[in-house]
Order: sequence, then C-alpha cells, then structure tokens
Amino acid sequence: MIQSSEYQLKEEAILRKVVEGTALFTGNRFFRALVKNLAESLNVHGAWVTEYDEANRRLRAQAFWLGSDWVDQYEYDIRGTPCEPAIDSQALVHIPDKAIELFPEDPDLAPMNAVSYMGIPLKGADRKILGHLAVLDTKPMPPRKRLQAVFRIFAARATAEMQRQKAIRQLRESETQLRRLFEGAMDKIRLLEGEKKIPAITIERDQAGSAPCEHRHFDEIIGESPKITEALARVRQVARTNASVLITGETGTGKELFARAIHRASLRQGKPMIRLNCAALPANLIESELFGHEKG
Repeated sequence: MIQSSEYQLKEEAILRKVVEGTALFTGNRFFRALVKNLAESLNVHGAWVTEYDEANRRLRAQAFWLGSDWVDQYEYDIRGTPCEPAIDSQALVHIPDKAIELFPEDPDLAPMNAVSYMGIPLKGADRKILGHLAVLDTKPMPPRKRLQAVFRIFAARATAEMQRQKAIRQLRESETQLRRLFEGAMDKIRLLEGEKKIPAITIERDQAGSAPCEHRHFDEIIGESPKITEALARVRQVARTNASVLITGETGTGKELFARAIHRASLRQGKPMIRLNCAALPANLIESELFGHEKG
C-alpha cells in the first residue's frame, strides 16, 4: 500500500513537471519542452515527437532529445522499426526489453544503444494519424499501467498542439488563396454601364515599366483569350479610319458590344450612335436606309 502511494506521488510529480514545463510554449518550443521534460521525468535516454508522412510512410521529428543533446533533422522510414506497429495498429506499443533483437532491421537502435521503447500514435479529430510520440532507454523499461497512463496524457498534449499547428497552416493557406483571388479580381474589375448611365471604368493594377492601359474604350468586353485579343486589335485598327465596318456573328456573340467599342474609339465618339434592327427592314429598302441610295 505504501509502495502504491509512492508510485502515485511520483507519477503525479512527473505529470505536474511536464504540464508546467510546456504551459508557456507553442509550436516547436512546445515540442522541445515536452520531449526534454518527458525524458528527464521518466529517466529515459531519449524522447521524440514526430510528424507522419502517410504517402511515404516516414516520420519526421519535430523535436528529439537524446542523452543530453538535441538531434536535428531526424527523419526515417518506419519499415522495420518499433514505430511501425505503433502507426499501423494505431495503439500504444511498449517494448520493455531486447528492442534491437526484436527489430534487427532498424538501423538506428544499435547506435543509440536502445534496449527498450514505448511509442504511441497521435491521431487527429478525423482519426487520421498526425504523428507519434516515443521514448527509448538503454535499460529495460518494465510495464507499468500508471506510467503508460501518464505517457498517454503527454501524447494528448502533443496531439492538441499538432492539431493547432495544422489548423493554423490551413488558415494561412486559405488566407493566401483568398488574397490571390482578391488581387486577381482587382486586376479585372469592370463597372459596366447600367441603366443609370454609370460611366464604364476599368481598374488595372499598376506594374513597373508597363505601358498605359489601352482598354478604356472596350470596358464592356471582358476577356483575354487570343480570339478576343485579336478582335480588339482589329477594332483599334479600324476605329481610326472612316471605313464602313461589317460585323458578323451568331446571335448572342456581342456584335453590338463591338460596334459600341468601335464608335467610342472613333473620331465620331461625341456623336450619337444609331442602332437599327436590320432584320426588321424590308430587303428592298436596306440599301436606301443604310447607305442613302436605292438599289441599282
């Protein structure tokens, strides 16, 4: 009974130390504080927290405390390591002894003199694995339920921080996408003429060294396809002359828009533009109405 109380007090002290040691930090500083305090509290040789790359089945350490120093840029394939069953089973895995003999394909266990191991996956709200938390030691690590319970609490704290970082990344990505959409929209804002005769304007983003915008007469025509660009080039060319222009096209293709564009860019822009419904004119009167003389 006395021994049980001593274990409980010791584990409560461990939990309090880790909570206090990580309470003031976020991000990588949180992970560093977590694994260092975890290793010292459990009196183990090393502790690390990783991010899981599911596509390549690799783990990338966010923080790794080993012995008395940090291991930077630690990344590895989980195949043949004690981390593999932890990831695949999505459950805590405890190797109390003989870790090297049980996982001979792991190239890092022997250099680290690893004898025991404990690892647990970090799962998000959607049950997908975000990463994992693990410890190893150079001596056996006897199974103790309370020790595993405390370890799970540390894992929960690591999971919460990893989810927070993921949410921040997603928020920043969304903000970047919205910013790009907004900037793109500002490049192409058109205020078309309406029934109240609001002047048509185009707002173009200034670019260093770029020529002044030449679209001031073509505000109602929106588009940058090769065909539109070619058509507008022809409009600019013919608008400077007194030549008659024949605009052909199917219904709904914007023939009147191009006619107005030619008129606005011409020397006659200050005069009224007269629109006629040619389909309503008798065939024998078209030449008289349009060109001022009778057929023949």
